[in-house]
Amino acid sequence: MINPKDHLYRLTTHFRWAMAVLGLFIASFLIYLWTENQVDLAHESRLQSFKLAQELRQSSDDLTRMVRTYIVTGNPLYKQHFQEILAIRDGKIPRPVNYDSIYWDLVLSDDHRPNPAGEATSLLGRMRAAGFTKEEFDKLAEAKANSDTLTHTEFAAMALVESEPMSDQKRSQAILMVHDAAYHDAKAGIMRPISEFTTLVDQRTIKVIDDAEQKTVLMRSTFILLGVTLGWLIWSIQRNVRTILGGTVSEVHDHISRLGRGDFSTPITTKKGMSNSVIALLAETQSKLHYIDTQRQLAEQATKESEERFNLAITGANDGLWDRNLAQNTVYYSPRWKSMLGYEDHELANTYATWAGQVHPEDIDTILEKIDHCLTHKIDRFQHEYRIRQKNGQYIWVLDRGMIMRDENQTATRLVGIQTDISEQKYVERMKNEFISTVSHELRTPLTSIHGSLHLLDGGVMGELPFKAHDMVKVAIKNSQRLINLVNEILDMEKLMSNMMIFQKDEIDITTIVRQTMFNNISYATSFGVRYAMAPKQEKCMVIGDADRLSQVVTNLLTNAAKFSKPGDTVNIRIIPTNEFARIEIEDHGDGIPLAFRSKLFGEFAQANSSNTRQQGGAGLGLNIAKKMIAKMGGDIGYITEIGVGTTFWFTMPLASTTVVV
Repeated sequence: MINPKDHLYRLTTHFRWAMAVLGLFIASFLIYLWTENQVDLAHESRLQSFKLAQELRQSSDDLTRMVRTYIVTGNPLYKQHFQEILAIRDGKIPRPVNYDSIYWDLVLSDDHRPNPAGEATSLLGRMRAAGFTKEEFDKLAEAKANSDTLTHTEFAAMALVESEPMSDQKRSQAILMVHDAAYHDAKAGIMRPISEFTTLVDQRTIKVIDDAEQKTVLMRSTFILLGVTLGWLIWSIQRNVRTILGGTVSEVHDHISRLGRGDFSTPITTKKGMSNSVIALLAETQSKLHYIDTQRQLAEQATKESEERFNLAITGANDGLWDRNLAQNTVYYSPRWKSMLGYEDHELANTYATWAGQVHPEDIDTILEKIDHCLTHKIDRFQHEYRIRQKNGQYIWVLDRGMIMRDENQTATRLVGIQTDISEQKYVERMKNEFISTVSHELRTPLTSIHGSLHLLDGGVMGELPFKAHDMVKVAIKNSQRLINLVNEILDMEKLMSNMMIFQKDEIDITTIVRQTMFNNISYATSFGVRYAMAPKQEKCMVIGDADRLSQVVTNLLTNAAKFSKPGDTVNIRIIPTNEFARIEIEDHGDGIPLAFRSKLFGEFAQANSSNTRQQGGAGLGLNIAKKMIAKMGGDIGYITEIGVGTTFWFTMPLASTTVVV
């Protein structure tokens, strides 16, 4: 039986060693390349040294050949070449390309040059730049100086054959000047230092090359040793991984893929001694999933039977049932639905006009917009509260909960739902709101005064506070501000419930409002380690609404997204214009909304986790206020959530006539 902890520790240790050896392996390879380069540089330096010596020797020989040819032939072209050789060597005129190779031997009587001209550089200057030792440089400098001295004799010989009157005796004398023993001694004075220079350079560069090659051999050996060590570590890592997995990666992948496809019935076999491996855990998981899947099938069967019982029981329930067949354009209202309004079954016709004529005029448009939104966006379930007129002329509050049924093409065919009388609940809520309003008005004035006084204390109006007292004042300021915000939210609720809140209907750029609100709340998001992100090139989008109220709604959604996001997360903001509405989406990557809380999400004082919400701030009124404000401005609000993935809150606003949707 394997011990996963031992193998995991060994795998981690070997992996760390492998990373270290890999680093050394790369470093040794780079050093090895550097040592190889040093060998190449040493060879190149040796070659360049010999080239400079050869060029000096070649130029001396070329000068001798040119002066002798000129004396014999009298052709001024050779004197010109003689002078040009000296000028090139002294850097007075450009040096031909590849001049250190054969050059003047290829310049014939037509004076055609085999190579183009390059830069003007003196031979002595290049000698200085070559990095020779002083002794080596002195040898070349001596040879150069002796060659320059010899040119005096050569110029004298050329001058002799040019003097008038010209005679065979003068020509013979000039020829002798460049062929006698003194001339050959002078040539030897040039070649001897060059030979000594060659010996010195040869000894020095051979040593440099030997040293560099020894380092190269050392680094090559080190590189090979590290490579072998790295190979062994990789083999060991692979062996440990296989032991931990209980098989090959391919086998693990196959098992996971089978589970991912929902195949829980095929058992996973575990090899002997691998009871604690990943494959063993997958086998255990497969067994549990198989059990869960069996239970799910049983639950589905039980659900089906329960639904059948529900259909039987709904007939006797106290809720009204309605059914609208879109394909056949027919409507059905149960007797209880009609009696809820005070009518007998035969007194109301089963038509759409019956329902539309009973709904309060202020509610009908909002209901139809919500249903149309669900139809358009493939939303199958909906619910809304509205007022409906009874036979005696009074209105009662009802809750409609409906479901949209679709065919195989996802086309809506029927709307089915139940209607519940919630008038008593609304009455209780109104009494609660009146009580809350009274309390809020009584709290607001003293709270504002307390908050202001605390700010004065914090600002040092009463003198410098002790350190502990200063911290307590900070806490008091923060908590008093939370109370003020709560009171303000309660007052907003009161205004909305009593229809006292005034909403402007202006053409406004929702993009500007969202962007400014995002900037205003950046510091709040930062306190949770969260950032907001909005497309920098978000198009301008004009809507009809109240700028201040929209900013309040966006602030609520942004702060909620920040509170319930994980540190380091990004809250994404999008504005999507459609044919009639602008859709604003605020997406977080938190834990998602618990299933049990979703039905109460837009209710008053709604909190998914009271203790957690208390720590993060808020009393659960913001979403309720936002929903009412959006509804007052002709829009809708909702959310899409997935546990463990996050939540996207959205709301819509009517587009202005100036907005063009592309």
